[in-house]
This record gives sequence, C-alpha cells and structure tokens, in this order.
Amino acid sequence: MNLTLSSIPNVPTPLDSFRWRHRLDDILDARLIADPRVLDFHRSHPEDSILSRAGAPPGSTARTVRTTDRILVVVATPGRAADLTIGLGKRHNCRDRRNILVVSERYLRRRPHLDGAMLIAESAGCPVSPLARVLLADHLSEHGGSSCLGDCAALMCEARDPVQAVLALAAAKTIAVDISRPITAQTLVYLPVR
Repeated sequence: MNLTLSSIPNVPTPLDSFRWRHRLDDILDARLIADPRVLDFHRSHPEDSILSRAGAPPGSTARTVRTTDRILVVVATPGRAADLTIGLGKRHNCRDRRNILVVSERYLRRRPHLDGAMLIAESAGCPVSPLARVLLADHLSEHGGSSCLGDCAALMCEARDPVQAVLALAAAKTIAVDISRPITAQTLVYLPVR
C-alpha cells in the first residue's frame, strides 16, 4: 500500500479537538471564568503598559481580577513565569508585588483543568429558568452543599441541554464545578464559599 502525503486525507489533529490552539487571552479568560474564587475580571490597559516596561515576552496578557478577598493583577506569559516576576519586582515596591500573580501558559494549559474551564466558558450565557435555579440551590443545600453533575443536570427543567445549564450557572458564579478531573456525570458540583 502506498501511503504518500497526497493519499492521506486531511484529518484534524487531536490538538484541534481539545482546543489547544486557543490564544493565551482566551485561555486566561476561560480559567478565570471557571475559578469559583474569581468574582469579576477585566482587561486593563495600564497593566498592559506595565508588562511592556517589565520586559514581558510578546503575547503576555494581564487582567485585573476581583476575588473573594482582594483585587489583584493576573499576568499570563508564554515564557517562564519566574523571569517576568523578577522584572516586575524591579519595577514595583513589595506592597504592589503582593497583588500581582504571574502564571505561565504551560500552567494555564494543564489538562483536564483547561478542558473543564473551556466547557464552562462556552456555556456562559445559556438561559436557566428561575425554577431550575431554586431547585438546584435546594438540592445542593439538602445534600450538604455538594452533589454530582448528573443529579444537578436532572433538575434543569426546560433546559435544552441540562449539563450546559449547570455549567452556565458555574460561569455565573452561582455554583462551582470541580475541574481538576475530566467532567463527567460524577463531577462534583458545589456551592461556592464566600
């Protein structure tokens, strides 16, 4: 059998199916959306100028993030995070450095965290009825604050895609979903700690 390049069909690589080719901006946003400690975030142009002055590699990006206990700047860099931390440390005093978190692209792309975060980010904005929200809150409260995704999805009345509805509530910070393991029917869903 002759297997030349022209005889092999153009099949997408496994990397495409796992969305590994997203830009660093998209990956950072998805991870922030999925993190239950993050209440809100936005891109800020002053942080972008700090990155250029600190010698951040091209492609680095920053977000101002409001968490449950503080406001900080999260910087994602395609290079090693330690290199940028040193550059930022020279430009800012100690007090400012405590409010800067530098993460590498390699850390953000860890699986299965990235896969779960992308599912949650893609589900953001999916409509969820008020009845389904109340039923889910009652269900989680009755079960000690946590339950499995399959049981929670069963409560999403009138949802076209019940799992997407649960993940949309995670994107809205109403609930939290464990993304440390692949998302299945047994994935832990819990009420976020405030």
